[in-house]
Amino acid sequence: MATLLEDAFGGTRLPRGRHRLSKEDVAQSQRGRLCLAMMDLAADIGYHATSVADVVKSAGVSKRTFYELFDGMDDCFATALETCVAIALTKMNEATETTADQSDWHDLLTVSVHTYLSTLAVEPKAARAMHIEILNAGPAASAARLRMVQIFADRMRALHAVAGQREPDLPEPLPGVFEFFVDGLDGRIRHHLLTAAASTLTTLTPVIVEAGTALLGRPDFIRSRGSLNVTPHSSVP
Repeated sequence: MATLLEDAFGGTRLPRGRHRLSKEDVAQSQRGRLCLAMMDLAADIGYHATSVADVVKSAGVSKRTFYELFDGMDDCFATALETCVAIALTKMNEATETTADQSDWHDLLTVSVHTYLSTLAVEPKAARAMHIEILNAGPAASAARLRMVQIFADRMRALHAVAGQREPDLPEPLPGVFEFFVDGLDGRIRHHLLTAAASTLTTLTPVIVEAGTALLGRPDFIRSRGSLNVTPHSSVP
């Protein structure tokens, strides 16, 4: 059964011999296999230890084709990272859309966090690439990381707007606070991946939700609701 990454990258090898695939289909398959190989190798041996020769060998694609599709290692890695972010966002959107009360910001926060961690838990190599090896890559990957932080900060900002509709007296956070929160979440995930199995990432859900609750101006709210219940969202289909 294909993983989420394999489905997203379309990283299947082309059929042998003559085929009727278009040039665009061939390029998409090659790009996907190269990105998938990049993610796997970066997670397994580290970004700095990975070479173009390693990537093309693993993907079954020529070095010439690699440079036709990417400017270099950093460009390939950044492209792979952005695909991973897109996968996570899709899973989070699907999960929050099924939340019964779309005005309950606390439930939306809990579901969003738990779904993100669940997605990483079933894709440990993507988790390591996104939260550890990204720090070892070059400018393109660094720019991809900044975009990732901004995307998730904007989700928190939108959640704050939902909370404000229900609780008009909710204080407005200072500029940059949501980005600060996402950076902190990134650091907590990185620490967990360096000290524990990726499969246990969802154990971070309560502490991250409580931190997000405090960020939204209600540090007392989580305790008034009792313990977190994340059972209905314990896995990613």
